[in-house]
Amino acid sequence: MRKLFAATLIALAVLTGCEKHELGYHITDNSVESTTVIIYAEAFNNLSSDIKLNIETTFSGSVPQAGSKKHLLVYSRCSLTDSDSTPVEGYLVEAYRDETGTVKVDTLLRVSPQESSVDPAVMRRVLTKAAQAAPADHYGLLLSSHGSGWLPKNYIKYGDSALDFSYTLPSKSFGSEGYGLKGWTDDQMEISMSELAGAIPMHLDWIVFDACFMGCVEVFYDLRNVADLISAAPTEILTTGFDYNSLASYLLADGASVIQFSDAYYQSYLNKIRGDQYNCATITVVDCSALEGLAETCRGLFQKYSAQIAALGELSGIQPYFRNPSSIKYRYFYDLADIIRHAGADEADMKKLDDALGRCIPYKAATDSFLDLKIKTYSGLSMFLPSTGSDRLRDYYKSLDWNVATGLVK
Repeated sequence: MRKLFAATLIALAVLTGCEKHELGYHITDNSVESTTVIIYAEAFNNLSSDIKLNIETTFSGSVPQAGSKKHLLVYSRCSLTDSDSTPVEGYLVEAYRDETGTVKVDTLLRVSPQESSVDPAVMRRVLTKAAQAAPADHYGLLLSSHGSGWLPKNYIKYGDSALDFSYTLPSKSFGSEGYGLKGWTDDQMEISMSELAGAIPMHLDWIVFDACFMGCVEVFYDLRNVADLISAAPTEILTTGFDYNSLASYLLADGASVIQFSDAYYQSYLNKIRGDQYNCATITVVDCSALEGLAETCRGLFQKYSAQIAALGELSGIQPYFRNPSSIKYRYFYDLADIIRHAGADEADMKKLDDALGRCIPYKAATDSFLDLKIKTYSGLSMFLPSTGSDRLRDYYKSLDWNVATGLVK
């Protein structure tokens, strides 16, 4: 699941050939380092209108000058409407500002309507083309669509029955192609995090997930060798998403900061810049180099408090990151530190965990509530609470990298 509320619908021309946009301002080319930012949007689902708006907003913000060392590329596959299942092409484009200051958008690659954008082979082809078209010293990737954290593909739709499907392994899903479209009878195509890692042909400075529930320790740990920093939310994300107008100015400048970009996202909701109904958000930035240390700390704590953790139930008062009953089907995401706290960890052990989290998380922020979900404590990371899953889901969880490293589920 990604995002709530329907944003205002806008008309966005299909990105073929070259288009001109009169809005926006340019990035001056006095940079030393080359940087390529790639937005990868799977919107062949009921997020189509929102993601079209996000893309248009990006093109009306900071856009690199033609011939500069900065590149802004967007891959998107958007259904014609939020409910239309007519197959459509996907497009990889580059946006730049010409010598007159006009924004132009050139098509670099088309993907057949019969191909899924969350097929790992398609994603790798798109990202390889992006790297070839815009080689750089630094790369960043923003992924926009639905998300369901560490859960197996299609688990939200089928429950334990999804574990019978040969395509289910490995875990952690992103994409949900076809979700919410009328007449769509195929299974929702999703990509797992291990598949995603294999589809990325370059090392990334950062990954940003504009998708719900991706801020779980299981996802971060699975992508620890792919990127230096990862930004994601442990809760849902509103349909308005990140601040796409400022995306390039934050992420393409020398010394670009995904932390500043994440903070701009948070501040825009905290200060009600987008309206009174939009003053809720959570966000966490993880330093992937510190994840092994966090796993080592958690392994000791999970072993010490294993019986207590196993006994914790949904009514134990642990901070959840799903709304009840609105998103009860996502009832597997709880605050990592609060699980250990409710397991009875003493002050010294909580300090060990807090220190490990502090080394791992350079930035985190959360409003006091997310819609009707009260956020009373916020470590920045969600994690599976073992008692909330079935025996089959717990068996499945044992295969996850995070569980192999920490032994949460025996």
